[in-house]
Amino acid sequence: MSLKPHQHETRTSSESSPQVEVWRAAHADLDTSVVARFESWLTDEERTRQLRYRRPEDQLRFAVGRGMLRTLLSKHTGVPPQHWLFQLGPYGRPEAATNGSGIEAPAFNLSHSRGVTVAAISADVSRLGADVETLERGSHWSLARRFFAPSEAAVVEDADVQDKEQLFLRFWTLKEAYVKAVGQGITLGLDTFCFELFDDAPPSVQFRRSSSADDVPTWKPSPGQRPADTADMPDAHRPKMPRGAPERWHFDELLLSRERVAVAMESLCRPRVTLRSFTEVHELES
Repeated sequence: MSLKPHQHETRTSSESSPQVEVWRAAHADLDTSVVARFESWLTDEERTRQLRYRRPEDQLRFAVGRGMLRTLLSKHTGVPPQHWLFQLGPYGRPEAATNGSGIEAPAFNLSHSRGVTVAAISADVSRLGADVETLERGSHWSLARRFFAPSEAAVVEDADVQDKEQLFLRFWTLKEAYVKAVGQGITLGLDTFCFELFDDAPPSVQFRRSSSADDVPTWKPSPGQRPADTADMPDAHRPKMPRGAPERWHFDELLLSRERVAVAMESLCRPRVTLRSFTEVHELES
């Protein structure tokens, strides 16, 4: 099995396909003035939370994460970045953003790893999750049997020695991206669903046991109607398939020089994923 993720410049052929942006920021590459501006946007509660971290690098990570989200939400909606407020969900992630303007926030998700923050954002998908992991990490493949579904653990354990860790990391980032998109974290159970990896196609997912992601009534198309027929509808108005239906979940993998990124996207149509460097965004407003 090839270790190289399915990568291609254009992941869908239609210009009207859902769009997902993935922004990467290396903390060391951000100008101090940008970080200062990020910190000026923090609420009193966020500032208190930031200062609870003892290590400067963790305080920086928190400020960069909040700053990136506010910048991207502003970019997508026109609402000034300092007007965005975040509410923590039951599992500790910022799940909702409110600004008092009545403008709905696009789907977003955030991930950090050793001085790098990745933010995914899209107004075209129902739910969105992202995970980034640095390639320079210890050997963890032996944990596959403990955390993964049996089929995934077998793939890792049966691989050549030099391939085991990268296969483990592929499965791990995909699983993390999915549970973050669902909003339950690893409490969902990493062995309740499993991925299949391909050499020439994106990963696919199957659900082994029911979970709270499956509690939406099944959508059945009208006679002659296909899911593709609703591709031009805003996602909020599209017919709702089960939120846990494998057909509704799409995944992408990005292999960078120092990190591996996985993205989980809930949408009737396969989204197009664009990777961008956050250093491109210099039009920050006060």
